Amino acid sequence: TMALTAVASASDSVQSNGTIITRQSTAQIAGVTTAGAVLTIDSNGDGVFDDGTATASGDGSYTVDVTLTNTATNHGENTFVVRAVSGANSADSSVKAHLAVGSVVHFTTNLGAWDVELLDAEAGLTVTNFLNYVTTGAFENMFVHRTNSGSAQFVQGGGFKVSDSQITPVDTNAPIQNQFNAANGNGAGTLAMALTDASFHSGTSGWFINTTDNSAGFDPGKYTVFGRVIGDGLTVVSQISNL
Repeated sequence: TMALTAVASASDSVQSNGTIITRQSTAQIAGVTTAGAVLTIDSNGDGVFDDGTATASGDGSYTVDVTLTNTATNHGENTFVVRAVSGANSADSSVKAHLAVGSVVHFTTNLGAWDVELLDAEAGLTVTNFLNYVTTGAFENMFVHRTNSGSAQFVQGGGFKVSDSQITPVDTNAPIQNQFNAANGNGAGTLAMALTDASFHSGTSGWFINTTDNSAGFDPGKYTVFGRVIGDGLTVVSQISNL
C-alpha cells in the first residue's frame, strides 16, 4: 500500500460539511504521497483519469489545478478522485468542492450547521423574499416546528421563534407569487417554500428542506424549490428529521 492525502482549496473559499464552497472556477488539490509518484485526476466520474496530472516532489508533496463546474446536472457539486501511481503501487483519494453561482445561506442549529445555495436566477422573487427575512433578523431564534408527514421526510421552519421564553409567530410580509418550476422538483436536499393555505400564492416566511425525494407528493402542490443543501450538509438536516 502507499499513502495519499488530498485536500481541495480555492481563493475566497469556506469549508462546509466536508467540502469547500467557492465562486472561483479553478481550485487546487494538494497533498502528500510517495516521492516521484504520478498523480492523475478523474473529475467527472467516468473512471478515466484524464482531468489533470502532476508528479510528486522529493518530499512527496504535489499540487494539481482543477476546473469546477455548476451545471443543470451537478448543481455545483464537484467530486474529484485523485490517483497516485508509483511502480506497481497505487492509491486513490476523493475530494469534494462546490462552485456556487447563487447566494449562499448558512444555517446554524444546536445539532450542527449546513449551507444552502439559493436559486437566484431561477426563483429570484422567492430568493429575495427569503433573504429579506434572513437579513432583517426575522429568523433569529426560530425553530423547526414540523418534521415528516406520511412517507415524506422533511424539516420545516420559518414559522415560529422563541422570544423572552415565549413561542411567537415570525412576523410575515405579504404573500409572494408562486414560482414553482417543474424542472426543479422537491428532491432530496432541496429547500422549498411552505404554503399557508390552499392558494398557490400564499407563501410568506415558511420553508422546508426535503430529506428524501418528495417530488411525487409535493410537486403537484406547486411547492417552489429555491435552493439546495451543499455537500454533506443533508446529514445534519436528516438528524433533525429523524428525531
